[in-house]
Amino acid sequence: MKSIGANLRLLSICFLFLGGASSSHASISLAELLELNHDFHRRHESSALGVPRSFDWADSPKVEAGNDRGGFTAATGWGHAFWSVGTVGNPGDLQIRNFQTYICHGQKREWIRLQKGRIEGAEFRADYKDNAASKPMKFSRQDGLDAVAFQAGRSFHFWPASGRRELPAGGLCGFVVLLEARAPGMAVGVSSGGYLIGLGADYWVSVTAPWDSYKTNKGVSLGRLKLVSKDWAWFGMSTASDEDLANLHSSGVLTD
Repeated sequence: MKSIGANLRLLSICFLFLGGASSSHASISLAELLELNHDFHRRHESSALGVPRSFDWADSPKVEAGNDRGGFTAATGWGHAFWSVGTVGNPGDLQIRNFQTYICHGQKREWIRLQKGRIEGAEFRADYKDNAASKPMKFSRQDGLDAVAFQAGRSFHFWPASGRRELPAGGLCGFVVLLEARAPGMAVGVSSGGYLIGLGADYWVSVTAPWDSYKTNKGVSLGRLKLVSKDWAWFGMSTASDEDLANLHSSGVLTD
């Protein structure tokens, strides 16, 4: 009976994938959520310009602490964007909307929204040497979306403007970080490459602790870097199981 139940779940998931999904809707589809777990078994869609090849996340996603919170009491989702190696032309503004962080927790494996809303961020070296930050070439917000432009060969690292949030008590069973992005300039003048976006999350010792060379924080996971097109599409990172992702989608938390 156990194998029959597992096969039925697998058939249900496959059926949802066959149905397809459009990224133009207000909420991410289950098929798109499940794809986040498949992404951890794939290389990045392209190499990030300026990121050293020696970095352990340069070619593919990386799970760090995962769902093991240790003694950390706070967390935040985040993202980083790069120019792709081999970009020909200028993709213009990178537009971002609907940044969200969710956590699965407790024996009942319940989902809560940790963060949602606009972002803030800074331009860094692509290797993040000395964690030195500067203002991006452009950063503006209009009509519910954030638009940024930054130098080729560098990174735009961003996080929710609302800041870190306290974690619920007890064990964790998954993080999900989501956003929608597009680069309208890809429609003209860019023959290859463009922007790459990847999402992740960090644990922190508290909601107010300053950065101290990774003594006050620890990575949860770094998701797959994916190319940004001229059209809106969902990007994300997951450390949850397929079943917990299905529960997230059916719980109503995504549309609250």
